[in-house]
Amino acid sequence: MAVRLRHCCCGCSLKEGAIVIGVFFVILSITTTIGGIFFGVEFGLQYTSDSTLWNLHPAVTLPILVVELVFAVVDLVTSSLLLRGIVKYDRRLVIPWLLTNAVLCGLLFLAVVGGAIACFIVTATHIDGDLTTVTYGFIILVPGAFLVGVYVYFLLVVYSFYCLLPMLSSERIAVLLDRFKNPYFQQEDESDHTPTPEVWSNATATPRFSGY
Repeated sequence: MAVRLRHCCCGCSLKEGAIVIGVFFVILSITTTIGGIFFGVEFGLQYTSDSTLWNLHPAVTLPILVVELVFAVVDLVTSSLLLRGIVKYDRRLVIPWLLTNAVLCGLLFLAVVGGAIACFIVTATHIDGDLTTVTYGFIILVPGAFLVGVYVYFLLVVYSFYCLLPMLSSERIAVLLDRFKNPYFQQEDESDHTPTPEVWSNATATPRFSGY
């Protein structure tokens, strides 16, 4: 059975948390796209064939840059769909974000674990006992594990709101129909517009679901 949250951190509802996550990923995607384009232009202007660094070779840099830009654009589109799906209570618009970011979270996990293991293996093969690479391994592992944990939490918040959407949609429709048929402040004597205590209690009732 999948793990589901009842509310987001800091006392926020699942809807508010999902909106914050969607806005954060939209900003992150735009920043990544602009940064990737800027780096590509700078690399093209400053590259010389005399460079001996492997990470500054076009055969290495350009494919990484293209993949980064593709993921950034896809994430921008899916995050925009996520925000629209939250506002419109449409589950179908939430699914692309969940699938895309589940894949990205898995790739981040593999990159963190693979990078740390590679550093430890390189250190183990050194006979001189240099522990510099081990330090790099821990530098990759500790912040990387934190980022993966935050990413998983973001996915859980959006997934929990996704599971809550059918109830929220039916609740929203029921409330709208109730307001249309029996307005909160409707009185038998239309000349008297003073709401009764029962009407005020209905108008200020707390929503049943934390994600509403």
